[in-house]
Amino acid sequence: MRASAWISLAVGLVAAAALSRDASADDRTVTGRVVDEAGAPVADAEVAVAWTADAKGVRALQGSKTDADGRFSVTFPFVGEPFAAIAYDGPRKRAAAFRVERAALDQRALVTLAPTTTVEGDVLADGGTTYPAHAVVWLAPLPRSGCLVRVDPEKGRYSFPAPRGRHRLTVTAPQHAAKSAEVEVGAAEGGKPLSIGSGALEKTTGRVETGRVAPPVEGADAAPELVSMLGARHFPARWTLVYFWGDD
Repeated sequence: MRASAWISLAVGLVAAAALSRDASADDRTVTGRVVDEAGAPVADAEVAVAWTADAKGVRALQGSKTDADGRFSVTFPFVGEPFAAIAYDGPRKRAAAFRVERAALDQRALVTLAPTTTVEGDVLADGGTTYPAHAVVWLAPLPRSGCLVRVDPEKGRYSFPAPRGRHRLTVTAPQHAAKSAEVEVGAAEGGKPLSIGSGALEKTTGRVETGRVAPPVEGADAAPELVSMLGARHFPARWTLVYFWGDD
């Protein structure tokens, strides 16, 4: 059997148990307090650098919950670069992204939650007539940081509560070129969601000859935060690349 037609490339996430850590990474503990806009402590809020979102809600990966006084202590892999984290309250109605600099590692962070804004949109293909299977939407706070929210669309549609601020939104799907854009998430006017709209992903093709190494994933230009974060091991997971071939 000669497997030379590259049918598809599936890019997925493996949970923290399968993490392959960089030897240069150093665990650092960040402590702080989560409060609301009036300065009152927020209990049972979660703080994490990695989140997943789908129709069932928003969940933290290796996060830490605040106590009754809003205090938290969470340990992150740290390689010397500034990174961001996101705090959500329990109902996911309020959130905040905050940046941690090297000089501030020994200081307590004060995180003030604000109402979230629902970000929604469509992931389409074939000129906007279908939706690609296994598409993933990534939200990364700006400036560049090792913090991501992975959003899994359902039938090409995604909707999730996002913290206010500037973010990079990147859409990926197997066999399609990634699309990326900056979005400004502000206060929702009249409770209306922030609609990103729809944009069709363009298909890509490639070939792998028998016995040769598969081609690298192209995405540095479309998703620099994603590539930087994976290289720095900020995100408690790693890529799994699965290639499928067919007969000539």
